[in-house]
Amino acid sequence: LISAARWSTARAAVLAEIATFAAEQSEAGALIGKPVAHGSSIGMRIARTPGEWPLAVDLALEYGDVALLEPYLTKPRELEIALLERADGTVAAYGPGEVFPGREFYDYDAKYANGVSRTTVSPEISDALRDELHSAAISLFRGFGGRGLARMDFLMRASGAHTGEWYISEVNTFPGFTPISLFPALVTASGMSFADLSLHLVRTALAQRQAGR
Repeated sequence: LISAARWSTARAAVLAEIATFAAEQSEAGALIGKPVAHGSSIGMRIARTPGEWPLAVDLALEYGDVALLEPYLTKPRELEIALLERADGTVAAYGPGEVFPGREFYDYDAKYANGVSRTTVSPEISDALRDELHSAAISLFRGFGGRGLARMDFLMRASGAHTGEWYISEVNTFPGFTPISLFPALVTASGMSFADLSLHLVRTALAQRQAGR
């Protein structure tokens, strides 16, 4: 995590920390930068070399006061879990779905341009992995005090010595509802209609408001 204030006053020290982080955590020093609190992959940049790290930080800080640098994974599997809170406070998990980006990573164009990417609500994964991702997603939702709905995005290494290792990529507290968005697709695949999903969200919000939550 890199704050705008520290980046402007202690850049050399921050770059030294990034170098240590990249050496320990990344593949050949490749990192990806993004704003810590934004959406739709806006402000993200792949930084493959030390010379590109500052560019990634600068771009991310155009969209917020804190930038996030993570190890860049080469062509990972992108798995997403939909979470839906019920009126009684329990949380249901759906999925995962899988995204197949039509670009190097799931950037803005890959998300929203017609025909660039594809998704599925029935990826080829084991029941054990599905249960593991459900449990992790619900625990994370509880941990940050999530309400109503969320989508938890995971990246899983698809090659190399660490194939199968997964990472939490993103928490989306208000996921998309476009025709290819996985949140509504995963929930409706369970048998709930889109209209019923919309009504459920409203009713849950009203119930929480009445309960003072």
